[in-house]
Amino acid sequence: MSFMLFIDRGDRYLLPNSIKDEFNSYLKLRREYLCSRIPTLKFPKNINDMPSLLELIESRMKTYKNRDMQVSFLRRIEKGLKEEDQIYLREITEDFQKCVAGDFEDVFDQDRFSMKMWNFLWHREWINLNDKNYSLASFLEKEMKVTGLREIALVHWQQPYPDAVYSAFSFSDNEVVSKNSNIRILLNYGKEININTSNISDEFGNDLQNYFKDSSMRFVDVFNDNDVFYLTSGFSPADMVDTLVHEYGHIYFHSKRTNLFQDSENKFSYKKDTTHDEAFAEFFSFKILSPLYEIYPEIEFSHIVKQSAFSNLRPEDPHYVGHALAYSMSKHETSVIDNLLNVESFKVFACSDDIGLKPIPNTRDLQELRITKEL
Repeated sequence: MSFMLFIDRGDRYLLPNSIKDEFNSYLKLRREYLCSRIPTLKFPKNINDMPSLLELIESRMKTYKNRDMQVSFLRRIEKGLKEEDQIYLREITEDFQKCVAGDFEDVFDQDRFSMKMWNFLWHREWINLNDKNYSLASFLEKEMKVTGLREIALVHWQQPYPDAVYSAFSFSDNEVVSKNSNIRILLNYGKEININTSNISDEFGNDLQNYFKDSSMRFVDVFNDNDVFYLTSGFSPADMVDTLVHEYGHIYFHSKRTNLFQDSENKFSYKKDTTHDEAFAEFFSFKILSPLYEIYPEIEFSHIVKQSAFSNLRPEDPHYVGHALAYSMSKHETSVIDNLLNVESFKVFACSDDIGLKPIPNTRDLQELRITKEL
């Protein structure tokens, strides 16, 4: 078995000042609104103060500052739960004495609490809207009419910082996979990898091993077509909501796109523009959760603090660039989600020549890998 694989993750961009200023004004207004709605909420006086920022989002830290907000969120959702779900929530939190991972001393207990909370928010009916109860999964399907995905598995991912990623199935890619045994071999290998313990083997040649040597998760992102959320223990309960919907947006986007191409008998291309991908997931979670922000204001916090931090610290980050541009376009278009889903690339979506969006030189993530394996 021998073939060439080209991986293209696209360019990084910097926004024109007009779009940055518009989006940053929106973020400032939302920060002020959240502080007015949530008396216990803490934002850093200076968003550039990174240690202070970490203390607001990393719930395993003993100095985590937004525990009171998480308690108020859990107390808020408890009121609308069915009795059996109320009992289960009290069991997870030990009657609200332990509401974030940092309330537990042992790492195993932190991980166990976090996975129970991820599953609770995804599967249990805690959302009360228009006299109907929904889990987060059923809210997406029944209320927001987002359908067509297979069941998504939730898997614990061991990381020292809050993070979440996904792997996903694409209907279009499956047509390429079904016709080529070499690609199927890579996918089968990807499904066997334990992201917490595995290193990428050299059995497919040095190119593949070297490209993915720092992260088996990056390999699984490309070479696993199971629908999976990979979730760490650093998030607090209210922050988990935005994270789950964001990752769901990734899986939905991936399922509708063509990412894998067979260029010739022994040449394949995997194309997934990271900025395009993040633009969809960020704007998707914003649109999906907007109806819930008034009822559960705590769930907007992670979205606003993340975007505020990127604005100041990493303005080229695809999460920030993508969402800021989508937000700007939503002011005069009603079909931003559909446009993001259907256009060929982020550059096309952005109409980059018209708005002055320029790729940052030498930031394109483009790799050429020779894949070899003795069969």
